[in-house]
Amino acid sequence: MHSLIHSRHAGSPGFTLIELLVVISIIAILAGMLMPVLGIVQDNARRARCASNQKQLVLAMVAYANDYDGAWPARPTAAANGPQVAANAGTDPFTGPASLELLAVAMGGDLMPAIFTCAGNPTVKPAAAAAASIAGGNATWAPGSGSSQPAYAYDWTVPANASSMRVVLADRPVSALQGAGHRGGTTPVTFADGHSGTIPKGLGVPAGAKTKDLTGADYAGWFANRDANNDNIYSDDGDGGGNSPGNGSTTRAWVR
Repeated sequence: MHSLIHSRHAGSPGFTLIELLVVISIIAILAGMLMPVLGIVQDNARRARCASNQKQLVLAMVAYANDYDGAWPARPTAAANGPQVAANAGTDPFTGPASLELLAVAMGGDLMPAIFTCAGNPTVKPAAAAAASIAGGNATWAPGSGSSQPAYAYDWTVPANASSMRVVLADRPVSALQGAGHRGGTTPVTFADGHSGTIPKGLGVPAGAKTKDLTGADYAGWFANRDANNDNIYSDDGDGGGNSPGNGSTTRAWVR
């Protein structure tokens, strides 16, 4: 009887240690191959959500411009966070966030703070809903610091006759090392006619004033719009318009 039981156990199917190690090794290799792909898929999904947010904002800006004789939302704001005359629009990055808050106010609460959030950096967003009015008082979204500000940089000098390939909105860079917060060396942007796209990171040394990143430092990255004579969107490299709302170039942009 003992020999019969032993023979049954000896003949039962099973894995040897070597076979188990081979299977584990194959699973590890497959997992290693899939992880980068999953990361790319996840970033593409975040990029799509980011583009959707930007598109909603620019379409709201177009609606705003239709109501204000072609003038895009611009709320010149001084470093002290208060209103400033148009001829002296204050310093970057105060006017950009304040102008986005002006848009939110004009839309009557339809644009929630989440829409001003980049999916690549979900913690970066306005600290609170837009004020009921910022006509004569301080803008609560500017000056932002760190994560307490809109995640997007906006060129508030966009003119009424802007080209369809003129950049209006883009991700605000995270830092000199992390760039604009998405993989693949590209940054999502939205153009004056409301369509979205991406601009690749290139090689170059930005000239003129530069966009502030989320750390408050000048961002020296180069993202050139090829449809605007390789214009770097993160610096004032001969874009024209300066600090005057509505008087920017029809093709070149400086999001800030």
